[in-house]
Parts: sequence; C-alpha cells; structure tokens
Amino acid sequence: MTAATPSHAQAIESVNGTDVCITRQQGKPLMLLVRMASRGMGGWDGIWDGLCEHFSVAQFDLKRPTAKDLEDPVQVFQGLAQDCANVARGLGYDGFHILGWTGGAHLALRCAVDFPQTLLSCTVVNPFYPLPDMRPLHKGNEFMRTMLQGGGREVYTYYWFMAGLSPEFVRTRFDEVERMVQARLAADSFMQAQATDVSRWSEVLRGFWLEEAELASIRTPTLIVGSGLDPAYFGPSPDMARRLHSRLPAAEFALAEGYGSLMLMEAPQVFIRLSKAFHSRNALNTH
Repeated sequence: MTAATPSHAQAIESVNGTDVCITRQQGKPLMLLVRMASRGMGGWDGIWDGLCEHFSVAQFDLKRPTAKDLEDPVQVFQGLAQDCANVARGLGYDGFHILGWTGGAHLALRCAVDFPQTLLSCTVVNPFYPLPDMRPLHKGNEFMRTMLQGGGREVYTYYWFMAGLSPEFVRTRFDEVERMVQARLAADSFMQAQATDVSRWSEVLRGFWLEEAELASIRTPTLIVGSGLDPAYFGPSPDMARRLHSRLPAAEFALAEGYGSLMLMEAPQVFIRLSKAFHSRNALNTH
C-alpha cells in the first residue's frame, strides 16, 4: 500500500464471533469504517491516524453475500446495517459514526435510514448513484466481467486499480500499483469468490438500493466526498456524487479534484483535509 502503517495502536476484539480491529481512545466516540474489500488489504491505513484525532476508530470484515442473497440487495444491505449496529453495541457504544467507501457508501446510507437514533454522522466516499445515461458504466462493468470470467483475475485487479488511481500515479509509481495488486489478490476474500458471484456483486454495487422517500428521510449529519476522476467509466464518478448530493441538499459536499475512486489510498491527506471540519464538529454530536 502507499500509506504508512498507522501510528495509533490497534487491537483485535471479538464481538459475537466477529473480529474487529479497533483503536480505542478514552472519551472519543466510535467511527466504523465500512467497505466491501477485506480489512487485510490495508486500504484504511492512510486515513486511520487522521480519524483518530476525533474518534475511536474500528473496522471489520462485512459478511460476503451469497449468490442467492444477491437476489434481494435491499435485504442484504439491511442485514449488513444491522451487523454494524450490533458491532457498535457489542463494543460498548450507544451511538456510532460511520464512513462508507464506494460499496460501503450504500451501507452507510442504509444505516442512516434504519438507525436514525443511534447513527451520529454519516460520511460517504465515492458513492454510486444512477445517472441519466448509464451506458458507459454498463460497458465498463461488462469489460471487467469479461476479464474476470475469462480467468484473468490478476489482469482484472490491475485494471481495477489503474481505473481508481490518477493517471500521474499510474505513470510514475507503477511499483506501488504492483504491490497493491498483489496485496488485494492475497488478502481480499472477495477475489477468492467464484467469478460469477464477483460479477453479480459488482453489478449490485453499481445500483442504488434506497427508495427516494428513504433518502429524503435522512436527518443524520452527512458528508459526501466525491472523486474528480473516473477514467474507466465504470464509476463511481464525480457526477454520481453530485447527483446524490442533489437528493440530499442538507448534506455537505466536497470533491477531490484530480483523484479517482482510490483516493483514500493515493492521497489520504486530501480526504483528511476535506473532511476535517465536518468530523471535528460532529464528533461532539450525541443527538
């Protein structure tokens, strides 16, 4: 990974059989970090210390849905949201904050709808949201699916990283791209699944699983951080972040110009700068 190992001490705690990596800090509220990739990838390392300025920070591996589960994506995200609430409660926190990255953004918003009394703030990074014309995204996803199902998991993974990083990073720091690819192939259980399951999950993540009325009901303080680049046209894109913000006008909005969907790995300091005021203010929120 490009980021240094966090300096804040991390411990592994078991909550009803779920291993949770956590930095506890006395007097600071809980921030859950959620994304669909496994925590062993180290994708959160770059922003961990910055978030520890305001929170006790925790992450855990989400349950990977089966092919049958994915027949009802709404129920999948409802179940994952309940898992988040259960983990927070099991860690000893009555309320919690959440930060959802890309696929995890679906889950963060689901928590805002389902647990308005216990979710203290909601940060969504690089969210998916339907655009008027989704044809470029469908073709980008079809291209990825063709590579994956053709047996090219490594090529698929290279494409995924190169599409999420800035062209400058790929051009000048390809040794790091190679390390990222190998880390994901080795540590992410998502990449060990059947190709058809991975493809279906990828399609689900590029949908949107809240009703407009549910989205409009969100009153939890929310920050939307979009990326400025989508070079492969399979999302998430800056226009998706803007359109989501248009449906949540009370939410705060920031755009990381010049970075793609993997900005938390490429330029974590940019995200910490863009989110600092929001997190500083809402870390004090107890409803």
